[in-house]
Amino acid sequence: TIAFELQERGDVRLEIYSITGQWVATLVNGLMDQGQHRITWDGRSDDGRALASGIYLVQPQSGAQKTSRRMTLLK
Repeated sequence: TIAFELQERGDVRLEIYSITGQWVATLVNGLMDQGQHRITWDGRSDDGRALASGIYLVQPQSGAQKTSRRMTLLK
């Protein structure tokens, strides 16, 4: 589960990348309301492949705000 907070309503894009920077999945791509949100990722790529355990990068972007944080996927 990936938790994040939006300071204001806006377009949000939440993507997952491998530790080498390869794009893996887009979990959110659209308008979201202000407040706290939780998105569940099942450990699969956008094409349905089950991914290996390891470290992945989560990149939420809303307007000009773009952050990156590490996440560990354990199976």
